[in-house]
Amino acid sequence: MRERDPIEPGIRAVWNTIAGIGVVVGVVVVGALGCQTREDAAHHVAREGALAAADRCADAAVAEVCHEPICRDRCAVFSDAIHLAETCITRCLGRGTCNSDRDCDPARICVVVAPRVRRCEPRRDASRFAP
Repeated sequence: MRERDPIEPGIRAVWNTIAGIGVVVGVVVVGALGCQTREDAAHHVAREGALAAADRCADAAVAEVCHEPICRDRCAVFSDAIHLAETCITRCLGRGTCNSDRDCDPARICVVVAPRVRRCEPRRDASRFAP
């Protein structure tokens, strides 16, 4: 009869542990990639609402008056969470926080107000600084 190597069970245990950790990490990564928070959803709905409002209100004399009911309607799905509803509406109207000028309405630009905070602010008229 052949004698078993005493190291073999230890190596097998290590490999089983590594394989188990790999499976857990894989499940966590796949879950994180497919998971969207309600805040992410509110930002997405706000962006879609802003595009829809811009399309429908292209000829409106006062765009904000035209945009507001559209944004409120789109963001109504977040009415159970006041903060999310307000965030959705302000982003849809082109106000509030932004990542780029694209997130603001055409009359506003994205301005850094703190190291990690940007807000949509009215464009400054460059002609008033001309000599």
